[in-house]
Amino acid sequence: MQQTTDYDEMQHYLKLAQDGDIDAQFRVGLMYEDGKGAQQNIQECIQWYQLAATKHAQAAYNLASIYYLGRVVAPDYKIAHKYFSKAAELQNEQGMFQLGLMHLFGQGVEQDFEKSTSWFERAAKLGSVSAMNNLGNIYRSGIGTHIQIEEAKKYYRMAADKGDLCAMTNLATVLLQSNPTEAFDWYLQAAKGGFENAQYNLAVLYEEGTGTKLNLQQALYWYKQAAQAGNIEAKEAVARLSPIVQNQQQNDKQQQGQNTQQSSAKKGGCGCIVF
Repeated sequence: MQQTTDYDEMQHYLKLAQDGDIDAQFRVGLMYEDGKGAQQNIQECIQWYQLAATKHAQAAYNLASIYYLGRVVAPDYKIAHKYFSKAAELQNEQGMFQLGLMHLFGQGVEQDFEKSTSWFERAAKLGSVSAMNNLGNIYRSGIGTHIQIEEAKKYYRMAADKGDLCAMTNLATVLLQSNPTEAFDWYLQAAKGGFENAQYNLAVLYEEGTGTKLNLQQALYWYKQAAQAGNIEAKEAVARLSPIVQNQQQNDKQQQGQNTQQSSAKKGGCGCIVF
């Protein structure tokens, strides 16, 4: 069976697209954007996305992203807003999330915290973990509203339960005072996932004995993980804690050796059994 090449796939979709197939128009645009089956050509990509965007949510979102990021010319937030709005109208959660950001920062529209929150809420209902996390930030910081820690916890937990490492870390931070043990568990989970901020905070908890038993060796381990990811404070902590842990390990070895000698002496020395 002959394997289909990117070129063959492009020709297949191109024929369908020219006949008015909406999904094929999107796929041709995507292949021009990625440079698969044809040389990368953002202008061609835009033309095909524009044809599909009236009825294809992802085409509208991708087209908006090109203008938002300035892939061809300088970013054009007004055109980006137009197509993000179309994507959102077609129930695209990414489009809703981006509209939330644009209203939050006043990009192409007037800054409007109420509209921003509304778009984030709509995106969150469709499963956007980024929107959930941002809602947590809004209620935690009181952006455009009063501070509502319980609401912040609710949205952070929703995103954390879906595996979002940033949300796990944020949830741990707001739980730290009221429930340090649960905070420790969330930091640990996010740290194991490779999230640098969680690794640093987890190390602090191990060093202080907050939410867990004090463990300087574990603290040093997680400081090193965060330091490798570029955390400056973690690098300073590694330099500070390394000699302390090294000294502790030497003392532990000496104590272990003394205990072994005492045990051997009780048995008659050299491990021989006394009859």
